[in-house]
Amino acid sequence: MDVDSDNIKDYFVDRATASPNWSYGEGQSQGSVDIIPNMNINQIISGVNGTNIPISTGNGISFTNRSIIDLVSLNDSLDQIPDLICLEADFHNVTQPPYNWSISSYFINGTKSNSLYVGSFELRYNMQSSIPALDLLEFEGQPQPNLLYIESNSIRLYNLSSSNFMNQTYNKPLSGDINNYEIIEDLNSDGISEILIFHGSGEILLINGINGDTIRSFFLSHEIDESIVSEVPNSGSDGVTYFLVSSSKYDSGTETNQAFIDIYSIDITSQSSVWSLVDNTDSSGSIASVLDVDLDGDNINEIVYYERFMPFGAMQPISRYRIYSFMTGKVFGILNLEYNPERITNIDDFDGNGRRDFLLNDDGRLVALSTKKPVGIWLSSEFTMGIPLFIALVAMLAGGVIILILKGRDLRVHRGRIRESLKKSKLTITVNAVVLILMTLCFILFLAQLNIFNNTLISNNQMTGLIVIFLSIIILWYAILPLTAAIYNQFAPNFAFLFIKLRNMFFKISRGYNHEIFVVDMKERKQLGTVGQIKRVILPLLLSIAIGFYIYSTFAPTLGYPQGFEQFGSTEFFQFMIGYMALSIFPMVLSYLLFSFFISGNFLLDDAGIVYYKESKKYRSPGDIEPISIWAQSMVKGIAGFSALITFGTFFLSVDFSGFFRVEPGNEFFLIFGILIVIVLFWGMPFFTSFSYVLFASEIMEFSNDVNTRKLLRLMEKAGFNTTPRDLTNIYPPGLVKKDKVETSDKTKIEK
Repeated sequence: MDVDSDNIKDYFVDRATASPNWSYGEGQSQGSVDIIPNMNINQIISGVNGTNIPISTGNGISFTNRSIIDLVSLNDSLDQIPDLICLEADFHNVTQPPYNWSISSYFINGTKSNSLYVGSFELRYNMQSSIPALDLLEFEGQPQPNLLYIESNSIRLYNLSSSNFMNQTYNKPLSGDINNYEIIEDLNSDGISEILIFHGSGEILLINGINGDTIRSFFLSHEIDESIVSEVPNSGSDGVTYFLVSSSKYDSGTETNQAFIDIYSIDITSQSSVWSLVDNTDSSGSIASVLDVDLDGDNINEIVYYERFMPFGAMQPISRYRIYSFMTGKVFGILNLEYNPERITNIDDFDGNGRRDFLLNDDGRLVALSTKKPVGIWLSSEFTMGIPLFIALVAMLAGGVIILILKGRDLRVHRGRIRESLKKSKLTITVNAVVLILMTLCFILFLAQLNIFNNTLISNNQMTGLIVIFLSIIILWYAILPLTAAIYNQFAPNFAFLFIKLRNMFFKISRGYNHEIFVVDMKERKQLGTVGQIKRVILPLLLSIAIGFYIYSTFAPTLGYPQGFEQFGSTEFFQFMIGYMALSIFPMVLSYLLFSFFISGNFLLDDAGIVYYKESKKYRSPGDIEPISIWAQSMVKGIAGFSALITFGTFFLSVDFSGFFRVEPGNEFFLIFGILIVIVLFWGMPFFTSFSYVLFASEIMEFSNDVNTRKLLRLMEKAGFNTTPRDLTNIYPPGLVKKDKVETSDKTKIEK
C-alpha cells in the first residue's frame, strides 16, 4: 500500500532484537542467533528511500513490540475499517508453547483496533513454508475481501465488512500437517476463488473458497518436507488451472535432499501431471517459481527453475537458471550464476523491456534478474567495452594481416630463404611455443577455476568485473602480439633512420668531434645467433617491467585495489586480480607498442650494420667506432634497468600471494593451480611476454631483413650519407710482419 502518497508502494518491516553473542548448542560448531522476545520494532518505511514513515502513537515509529508473523493490508485508508491486519506472537513464558498468537488490526496512524486470540504455539521461522498465514479472499459482489487464516491443521475465514468486522464465517479443521497453500482461480463458477492445501505427506486438497469444504483430494508421487506453491496464470477461461509445486524431501540414508518440481493441471473433477523434474545431485535441491510473463503467447505463463549443474571440465558446480515453457518445452534463456536461492520472487520490470522480472534471495543477498534472453558477451550491456573491444581485436588482427600482405610481394622471392630461416629459428619457435602453451593453459585453468566459462554477466558483481577485465586483457595480449610484429617489420626503416638523424644532429651541435656515420660490410655474417637474440629481449623486458609495476604500485593503493588476499574467490581476491590485470599487465603489453620506434629501429640499425666513428678534435683520447643502437639505448638502458629492479622488487615484497596456497582437504589440485598461477601470471608474465613479443617480432623482421635494409639505405642516401659498405681498418697495419707459431719435435713452440 502507498502510505505517503508518492505513487510508490511502502513496506511494513518487523525488526527483531538479538542478543549480542552467538548461541552454541551442545556439539554445535555453527552459532545461531538468540532473538529477545517482545523487543521487536514494527514500522512502515518508504518504498523510495527506506526512511521511516512516522505514526501518531507510542514512540512514533513502532506499531507493537510483538513478533509479526504475517500481515495483509486493505486498500482504502480513508474508511472506518482498520488498514493493517497482523498475525502477532506475544511471548508469555508461563506455559508451553510460550507464544500467544492473535490476529490484530491497526489503523495506518498506529492506533490498534482489536485483537482476536487464535491459540498458543511455538515461534519458528521457515523461509520455505508459508504456514501460518493470513491472506485475502475476494468474494464476488462484496466491497471488502474476506480474511483467510490458515494454521497447521485448520483454515478459518473472517468477514471484514464494517458491520461484521472479524466475524468468523467458517472454521474448518483439517487432518494432517499443512505445509503450504495457494489461492487459485474460481473453478466451480460460484464467483469465489478456490484454495489448494498441501500436506507434508504429499496430499493436496482442493478447498471450496465459499464454505471451506473439501472438493477433492489427491497425492503427489512423493512425500515432502517443505514446498513452495504457485498458481500458473492462465488467461483462458476453461475451468482448468495449473499450479507449480517446488518441494524437497530429506533422505536420511544418503544425507541429502531430494528436490522435486511438479506442475499439475486441475479442475473440479480431475487432475493430471503436466511436467516434473527430480534432482538428486545436490543437497541444496532445486527451486522453481512462476514468472509474471507469457513469453510465447500461449496464454500460460512461463516458469524459472534453478538446479545445480556440473559443466564438462568445470572445477565446481554452478547454479543454472532456466526460463522455460512447460507446455512446449522451449527454453527462453539460461543464466549461469554463483547464487543458490532460498526463494525466487517476481518483481516489476527494471530493464525497460515491458516484462516483469524476478528476484533471488540468496543468503542475505538480493539479486535482480531480467526475463529477457541473455546475449553474447560482446553484446552484453554489462560488458560496455564488448563491441569496441571486438572491433579493436578485429582491427588489430586485420591490421597485422594487411601489413604482412603488403610485405608479401617482397617476401615471395625469399620463400626458400624463409624456409631455411625457420629451420634455424629453433630458439624463437621453441620459446614462443612454450610461452603460448603456458599462457593459454594458465588462462584456461584460471577461467575454469572461477567457472567464468559458465557465468552470466550481471550488474554490480565482482565476478562480472573480473570476467570483463580478464577477458579484455587476455584478448588484447593475443591480438597485440601479431600487430606488434607487423608494426616492427613495416616501420623499422623509418624508426632506424630517426636515430641516425638524431646521432648526426648531436654531432653537428657539439662540433668537437671528427665524425662519420657509415655502413659496415657484414659480408657472410647473416645469422644473428642465440646470444644476440636473447640480448635483444633485455631492454624491452626492462622497460615493460618498469612501466607495468610502477603504474601498479603507484595507482593500486590510490584506486582502492588491495595488494593481496586471504581467500581465493573472496571480494579481496576479485579486486586484487582486477587491479593487477588493469594496472600492471595491460601497461606491460602496451609498452611494446609504445616503444616500437625504439625497439624495432635499433634492431634494424644492427642488422644493417650502421655505425658511427668519432674522434676528438682537441683532446687526447682514442677514436671510437660504435653501433648507433648502443648510443640510442644508452639513453634509457640505465634508467630502465634501475627502475625495473626497484619496481619489480617493490611489487613482490608488497603483494601477498598466500591466498593461492590455502588448500582445503580434498582439493589438493588447487595447490598446483596456485603455483602455476603465481609463476605464470605474476613472476613469469613480464618475461614470457617479452620473450614472446620480441622474439616473434624479431623473427618476422628477419624474413624482411634485406628489404628493410635496402629501404633504410635509400633513406640515408637521400639524406646525403655514404652507404657504401666498408671494412673496418685492419688491426695489423701494412708492413708489420705477423709471427707464425710452429712446433718442434720436442713439442716446444718457437717463433720464426
